[in-house]
Amino acid sequence: MRKLVSACALAIGSWLSLGAHAAPLTLALDTFDSGDQVVVGTNSGASDANAVRTLSMQLLNTVPPVNSTATVSNGYLDINNGSMDNSFVTVSWNFAAGALPVGATNIGFVFKIIGSDSNPTDISFTLDGGSIANFSIPSNTVDEELTFSIADGLLDAGGLLAMTLTGQDGWDMAIDFVNISYEVGSTSQVPEPDSLALLATALLGLVAIRRRKS
Repeated sequence: MRKLVSACALAIGSWLSLGAHAAPLTLALDTFDSGDQVVVGTNSGASDANAVRTLSMQLLNTVPPVNSTATVSNGYLDINNGSMDNSFVTVSWNFAAGALPVGATNIGFVFKIIGSDSNPTDISFTLDGGSIANFSIPSNTVDEELTFSIADGLLDAGGLLAMTLTGQDGWDMAIDFVNISYEVGSTSQVPEPDSLALLATALLGLVAIRRRKS
């Protein structure tokens, strides 16, 4: 009897402990659904700013005629470089202090890559000019959502948040969105099957013993 009671208590405790897990949430940084832009690369750099973002493109090397452009339209960011062109493309946003809840943890950037060519691409993030993250996107990434973690608290004060992309000569990429993922608070989750099975076994045993005594 005591063993069954202990097993029942253990199962219930395991079940209740599952309710303390944090819930994954998403803050939309840029879905590229508004503020259409077209920027043609130059050696000195060209940019366009609107209420949503600033988009700029600077050629690192090129063989005329220049065929490098960065475009925001139809809900995505599309970057194309000529076969002999290479460029830095920078997208920046005014990120508000307190945009993430107090105590947010497990923070990261989430990208939806519509497609990239055979050239690997490097992506870096800065906040007010200071580096906060550097990532690499594999070549030939197609219709894939990628998540990259950053240290908690880096974005708390807000500021000018910038994303810079570059790659090998001729690199191309299309991005559907750039979001920020995080966790905060707790949520109830469905108990694991093993915990439910243990709980059911213990309860059935208690019922059987009670019937015998009756």
